[in-house]
Amino acid sequence: MATNPMQRRARNAFLLGMVIAVIIAAAPIAFLFMRTKNLQEEIDTSKSLLTSVYVLNQDVKSGQTITADMFSKATVTGAGVPANATDDIIKTLSDYALSDKAGNKIYTDKAGLYKIGENRQTRIFYDEALTYTDSNGATKTEQCYYTINDSGEITKIAQEIKEENNTYYYTKNGSTSKEYVKKDDAGYYKAGESNKIRVFKEEKTDNYYEMQDTENGETKKVYVELAEKPLISKIDLKTNTIITTKYLARSDEMTTDDTRSQSYNVIVLPPDLSTGDFVDIRIRLQDGRDYIVLSKKEVDIPVYNGTYSADTVNLTIREDELLVLSSAIIDAYKVEGSELYAIKYTEPGNQQSATPTYTPSAEIINLMSKDPNILAEAKTELAKRYNSNNTRTEIQSKITNDDTSVVTGVQESVTKTQEERQKYLDSLSSETGVEN
Repeated sequence: MATNPMQRRARNAFLLGMVIAVIIAAAPIAFLFMRTKNLQEEIDTSKSLLTSVYVLNQDVKSGQTITADMFSKATVTGAGVPANATDDIIKTLSDYALSDKAGNKIYTDKAGLYKIGENRQTRIFYDEALTYTDSNGATKTEQCYYTINDSGEITKIAQEIKEENNTYYYTKNGSTSKEYVKKDDAGYYKAGESNKIRVFKEEKTDNYYEMQDTENGETKKVYVELAEKPLISKIDLKTNTIITTKYLARSDEMTTDDTRSQSYNVIVLPPDLSTGDFVDIRIRLQDGRDYIVLSKKEVDIPVYNGTYSADTVNLTIREDELLVLSSAIIDAYKVEGSELYAIKYTEPGNQQSATPTYTPSAEIINLMSKDPNILAEAKTELAKRYNSNNTRTEIQSKITNDDTSVVTGVQESVTKTQEERQKYLDSLSSETGVEN
């Protein structure tokens, strides 16, 4: 059927309008599609940046023992997360649970360390500025004695505990009746109210102990054998701090007053040794007998003008370790065919330190016994090692009386040290422009 011009124009205008309407409708759809795609890409990118870390759920003081309930796992954006907050520290903390040899886990609350057991005592603690909520719901801060129940609730009991005829008591506010308590080496306590067994740490020895009731109604100190060396905080840390390897150390790796950094160039190093690796320093005699001199020491390899030193390492060691290693160096010089060498740990985060088996010379033992910089425990341990095995006799039998090798070895070491020192100075000159 024929159409007139007016009808054609109307139809064409209608079709054109439909096309324009479709184009106008498609534009925001295309925009939304692209925006959705970009958002999905951003989400995928954000997810790829997420990483798992451990964070503290309470404040921690320098030197405080770390227990598993003090930290928790969190997922955060990887940007800005320290490299040493992952890998080794994740391996260490994921399996970490401080416990005694019997498998009883040790926890931490405001008053300190405790474990759950049958020795039912409620320990009484003292705080010069305790903040607590009283029975009327008011928050107060004052000097007082207090207890902590199994749920972690703090209860103020008195501002003063008095002594009378070798007994101890306190009176509650508004009352004249006496509440009697007991006292032992760890402080005041009440019997029969809690199943939290308090665990204490001896400051001088770093040993852990608890106070147990005896049949005659007294208490005695019983030492607690831990299943592994506890982690200790190196510095004060706040809640939500991301935990890194720089913040924690095993109790036997804590820095002491006699700790120093010392360079050595007489130790045979593994070809793939890198800064941050952990090693045992060992001495091997000509007949194959092998002894551990120092265990699990972290190494730092000096860098001069962008080049790593091939034969020098820096070790952080205590005074007793320095003297023991010095003895081993001389033995390596004197025993023909012997070797002083380093061997790497494969997974230092999961591996405990080896027990040293090398015994230094009698001269070194005697020197250490008179050295005021060495802790008494280290002196005792080395003296015990010297007197309880024949390692020293075995080494002594291989030593020659000719000191030529010692003199030569020391001279070579001094020369290497001077050369390393010059490299270091040259590297400083290139950075500062100052000539030596």
